[in-house]
Amino acid sequence: MTFWGHVVVGGFVAVSLLGYDKTPVIGTVIEKSQEKILIEYWKGSRNKKWQPWKERGQLWTDKHSKDCIYLTAFELQDSKLHPETKRQMRDFMSRERNNNELIL
Repeated sequence: MTFWGHVVVGGFVAVSLLGYDKTPVIGTVIEKSQEKILIEYWKGSRNKKWQPWKERGQLWTDKHSKDCIYLTAFELQDSKLHPETKRQMRDFMSRERNNNELIL
């Protein structure tokens, strides 16, 4: 993975998760090991503001393989995704949908 070195604790990542091919899934990296990351999920949408996602009053976190990451080293502007970040996410999710349709 060419951008694994750019994944840093405290930075944002976008992850590819089964069933989430229309809404981006982003989070901040809490821990990073050689093969996995622990992220704190954020909720929002392409055109709305993002904020940390709380589940039952607690921040929602989860571990993921580094293979799930498709975008890193981006920031939010006024709690929103930058237009170029949105484009990159849209392009990735469109490719993923097309690949999944070919498999079916």
